[in-house]
Amino acid sequence: MALAQEDIQFIKDHLGEWLAEQSLGKPPAVYEIELRERMDRFMIWSFGTTLGAAGLVVTLVKFWNP
Repeated sequence: MALAQEDIQFIKDHLGEWLAEQSLGKPPAVYEIELRERMDRFMIWSFGTTLGAAGLVVTLVKFWNP
């Protein structure tokens, strides 16, 4: 038994809503906020690590006397 196109569209439209209702976790908006905060923290950490490594390389190149 094949589904009609309108049935498939109905399922696609409501799938997220049904999964959220069945979930015992947090609502999707909370997940989105937490994910955004994690990404922000990672970007800050990544930027700091990159600057630290670049500073170390510049210092080594500047003061290296072979």
